[in-house]
Amino acid sequence: YFIEADSSSFEKLSCDSPCMRGRCSGSGSAQICRISMSYQEGSSWAAYEAIDLAYAGGPHDEPLLDSKTGDGLDPKHASNFAFPLTFGCQTSLTGLFRTQLADGIMGMDNANAAFWHQMYDKKSIPERKFSLCFNRQPIASKDGTMAGAVTLGGEDPRLHTSPMLFSDNTRNSGFYTVRLKKMYIREGGGESAYITDKDKIRPIDIDEATLNSGGVIVDSGTTDTYMTRRLAEPFKKLWEDVAGRKYTHDAITLTDEQLRSLPTVMFQLEGSRDGANDDMPASFDGTGLAEKLDPSNPRDVLIAMPASHYMEFDSEKKTYVSRLYLEEGSGSVLGANAMMGHDVLFDIDNNRIGWAESDCDYFSLIGVETPSIPKVDSEKLAEEGFEDVMPGAGDGTATGSEVSGKKPYIVEAENFVERVCPSTGCKAGIVFGLVAMFVVFVAYHRYRRSKYGIEAIPLDSVDRDLQDGRYEDPPGTSGYHDSVGGGETELTATGLKYGDDSGAGATGDDDDDYAEGHSEFSIT
Repeated sequence: YFIEADSSSFEKLSCDSPCMRGRCSGSGSAQICRISMSYQEGSSWAAYEAIDLAYAGGPHDEPLLDSKTGDGLDPKHASNFAFPLTFGCQTSLTGLFRTQLADGIMGMDNANAAFWHQMYDKKSIPERKFSLCFNRQPIASKDGTMAGAVTLGGEDPRLHTSPMLFSDNTRNSGFYTVRLKKMYIREGGGESAYITDKDKIRPIDIDEATLNSGGVIVDSGTTDTYMTRRLAEPFKKLWEDVAGRKYTHDAITLTDEQLRSLPTVMFQLEGSRDGANDDMPASFDGTGLAEKLDPSNPRDVLIAMPASHYMEFDSEKKTYVSRLYLEEGSGSVLGANAMMGHDVLFDIDNNRIGWAESDCDYFSLIGVETPSIPKVDSEKLAEEGFEDVMPGAGDGTATGSEVSGKKPYIVEAENFVERVCPSTGCKAGIVFGLVAMFVVFVAYHRYRRSKYGIEAIPLDSVDRDLQDGRYEDPPGTSGYHDSVGGGETELTATGLKYGDDSGAGATGDDDDDYAEGHSEFSIT
């Protein structure tokens, strides 16, 4: 935890400052800027605004107290870029914030309070740019799972396996928004957008206007991808024709070969209008350009989303579930699983988004051996509320892979029931009681719906900025669409960490006002 008293540079933000996102609370000298947020699925946090020196990156578990010369690639040089950060210092957490890997939210949207914007305002980075690069790891650990890289102030071409191509960012503030021209299904899979003459790629039968109804945003804070429901029928029809199986969100069992052979989904984004995609080197093989599929729009950008990115693996049940949803009433969200396998540059100054294919291997870049899976003290995790691990000897010797191969310890309750209630009559009584409770719940639920006209959703501490109407939901969403706990994407600057888009607090965001779960971008 962050202990304010241990920091000589920590300072509570007074109401005279003024408040950045919160509202003045209290009286006299006790006035502070309070900020809070409640989410539709029940999680919430409360905080007060504060200022302290912060830097992105560096070693994960130790501070850097002295500045060192260097170009910033060496993690030991991270403190050279320290700046005074205004953030929310949390005083309470509920729901998923207590049980998921990351417990805060960092905003990276195009807003003054965003982390990158504050860094730019303090002249710690020279340009209004940052890039996010996700790769996939099989498990997440509370000790941190290195899952990519973030570059503040630009992008690092050394991470790229193909040249960066640019799509237009169609909004000047808030969410990063693209124009989706077409979507395709490629038979036989494949992770790259590189197209060969043998590839069988078919367009999905949907017009551009319908595809973009409500807008299409790129949101790292949404773990999964959510498309307009108008896409559902033509998408499923083509996908099922190519795959030879039903498209479903039910859990299915696949071999590695079957997973790799499932169709790759391809997105064609409107290319940047500044001509950035025109002057490519002679050695360029066309990876990421739409010219072979759409000669009338040769400088549009192609993004490949293989099944390994949209099919999420459950290591406990050994099954896969599709995380590409086709049910949004208005608008679409290209989430973290669509961004995966790319270094995605958010170029605010030029109002564009760059895409370069990448394995996002930060460790290779800095010449460090990739760390092994961290050891898990399962008893300690259980004490802290993590209910998806088996209790072990508590000696720290259980590895993540060993833990993932066992059932949740909550199933041990079956033995408890057998001991306490062994008879058939006792069990029947329990079942009858549960049924009765369910009937009462349904009756009350319907009463509430009939009384209020809609289902009541308690949001006790909603940010007043939202109540004032100064912030709007992203198109087609109502709260976060993250499936937290199953697969979050937390990033750290030294190498991204699965857990989802933030630090301990909240400062403007590309997603933090709208979540069911949270993709955290954690800065150490």
